[in-house]
Amino acid sequence: MSEDPRGPDPRPEATSAPTDGGGSFAFDPALDPPVPDPQEGDPAGQAAGPGGDACPVGDERGAGGISGDRVHTGGAAADSAPAGQGHEDVRALLETGRAAVIGAGLIGLSWARLFASCGLDVRIADPRPDLEAAVEALRESLAVQAGEGTGSIELAQSVGEALDGAGLVQESGPERPELKAQLFADIAEAAPRDALLASSSSAIPATQLAKRLDDAAAARILIAHPFNPPHLMPLVEIVPGERTAPEAVARARAIYAALGREPVVLEREMHGFIGNRLQNAVLREAAYLVQQGVAGVEDIDRAVTNSLGVRWAAVGPLEGMHLGGGEAGLAGFMEHIGPSFAAIEEAAPDMSEAGMKPVVEQAVAAYGLPPRPELAARRDRIQAGVLDVRAAQARAESPAEAQHAEAERLEAQQPGERSRGAHSPEEQE
Repeated sequence: MSEDPRGPDPRPEATSAPTDGGGSFAFDPALDPPVPDPQEGDPAGQAAGPGGDACPVGDERGAGGISGDRVHTGGAAADSAPAGQGHEDVRALLETGRAAVIGAGLIGLSWARLFASCGLDVRIADPRPDLEAAVEALRESLAVQAGEGTGSIELAQSVGEALDGAGLVQESGPERPELKAQLFADIAEAAPRDALLASSSSAIPATQLAKRLDDAAAARILIAHPFNPPHLMPLVEIVPGERTAPEAVARARAIYAALGREPVVLEREMHGFIGNRLQNAVLREAAYLVQQGVAGVEDIDRAVTNSLGVRWAAVGPLEGMHLGGGEAGLAGFMEHIGPSFAAIEEAAPDMSEAGMKPVVEQAVAAYGLPPRPELAARRDRIQAGVLDVRAAQARAESPAEAQHAEAERLEAQQPGERSRGAHSPEEQE
């Protein structure tokens, strides 16, 4: 595994906490504050997010026949789905209908919000002293838009209590390899033998998490890395370890799809997975442009949000190039545009603290420090709107929706018009 771009962890090693027979956290929250995921962005407004309380399932494009493989809608488009639709699917996949969330930072609480909105009963374990207040705020937020079938959220006094009867365990603790390895040893010992054991880690591979476990336990462990916040952002990167069973990967894909996520499965472990590697490449180029005096922070951001950002919300970079290559597709694009791309010098930005100082200073001048709350709120509204549009387009493209629309059209026709059929000359004009 390559070196963590965030550098070594400067915090002292945590001391071991007493166990309760069902495992408990081996970290002190004072020594282990949350380490930001590179893709998280700022936490302002993300605990609640725009909409997002209706379970984001409902259309009929689910993987493997499971309803609910559409993107999160942020609430608006989800409201068109029948109340509770999809809940039965995810509860059936977990059998007990119960999930355990181990670690209640931004990501852990967001997972809990998603699970409960989709009908799962959730138990949360975390040593943070304000956990009760955080969970109560989450319950109140869910209650505002709770629909039929919304699950419960309970506070667990220990990891072992949270794991009792869980079909899915979602770990979102601090990004510390040894701590997580011990935590998963405790989880594997106490969790039901058929429970799927998933980590939200953005940097620690499942193989390392499972290093203290026998093959039977290691077969159930994988990475399920979300983009933050997971109750809003659709992507879940599923990364199996060297000993993860194919059946566990297939089950994870089905579960997250039934939760309305867009799971992608990596064929092998690689630091940064997909999303953060791509984000890192863009960040390095952006920093290089500032450092070379080519453009300022605000202009670079505007360039992205008014070009690549718009396009990439609809198609990924490879599909975009394939579509842009004409009849020859991606090969045609590379034939005509490739040489000009090859002529662009490889960016070698200075990512040290000193090198990033002008980039940071411009960002602070443009966006404030701490970042202005209205910027995060605007971001969340736009993200939710993009997801609403994508969900509406997906429903319009689905065969079931097309059949429904055709039935409504025929129902609205007069008897004489209906007899002419759907392809009459009058309709084609």
